[in-house]
Amino acid sequence: MGFLNKISIKSRLFLLVGLPLLFMSVFAGLEIKKLYGEVQSLNLLNARIELLKEQYVISSQVHTLKTEKLVGDIESNELNALSEAINRAFLLLPSAFSQSEKEGAENILKEMGEAKVELLSTSKEDLKDWSVWFDDLVSQFLITFEKNRVSTGNIDIEKNTEVLYQLQWLSFWAQEENWFIHQYKETNNNEFKQLLSTVIERQQLFIDRFIAISASPKQIDLLLKTFANPAFADSYKLREGILTEIMEESEIATGLQAFNDRFTLIQQVVQEVSISLVDDIKTTTTEIKTLMSVYLAAILLSMIIMCYLGTNLSRRILFYLSRVSKRCQN
Repeated sequence: MGFLNKISIKSRLFLLVGLPLLFMSVFAGLEIKKLYGEVQSLNLLNARIELLKEQYVISSQVHTLKTEKLVGDIESNELNALSEAINRAFLLLPSAFSQSEKEGAENILKEMGEAKVELLSTSKEDLKDWSVWFDDLVSQFLITFEKNRVSTGNIDIEKNTEVLYQLQWLSFWAQEENWFIHQYKETNNNEFKQLLSTVIERQQLFIDRFIAISASPKQIDLLLKTFANPAFADSYKLREGILTEIMEESEIATGLQAFNDRFTLIQQVVQEVSISLVDDIKTTTTEIKTLMSVYLAAILLSMIIMCYLGTNLSRRILFYLSRVSKRCQN
């Protein structure tokens, strides 16, 4: 109390008005900082989804180039499309990863560019090794996404992001199966039959993970409806024919087309989940920005009101104290 008695009345009034406003501003500021961090994380995640789309383009173009190389010559427009996709992916890296995370992804994309150049001089005999090299790069790229997770503070968005990653892996292994079948058709090498069994198991693994860990009933229903497409049955028929060595020549062309259709269907599921996730991110970002605006408006309005009321109160108190002081002197 002795300390307070030493403080002037004006200072006490200032503290009475200013301290609550200061504490409120600090807490609101901390909340705004937290919300701003969430917006930054959502923007980062949105950029990663765009980067995943480019990864799909890269994988698709490489698959096309490999199959062209396997049976003949590479078309220049396909090679140009691959170069453009890699360049677009490079441009997205700064907004998709932090500085420390970006280096690994950048090195992978650089190596993809080197592999693209080397493909032109790769012989059919060496195409298998080249394919293993590039597939490993794609796998590393996908692992980079999963390893450097983005914390958004929104459980649903993070869960749907996990779903998207599982679908990307499913798409990757479906494309691998397609490639092994093309190689088996051209070389009749039983090694590809063994590899085929491996990728089938991996696809099943990611389907199980998709259903058991992350997916919502709506997403599971979407995948089941996709699997009900006749293309899946036709592709399974070719797969079984290769594994059992019981198939007719006429089934091969139908089965290969079915594999292409199946991959397209899986990618449509990926795209639908991706679009839904982007919409959720945009909606959440808008809500957070609105909340930040409300906090800022509340702080500003509180400051104006408290300053106005505090000033009036101070004037009145000081006025009455002045009158009391004059009366005491008289």
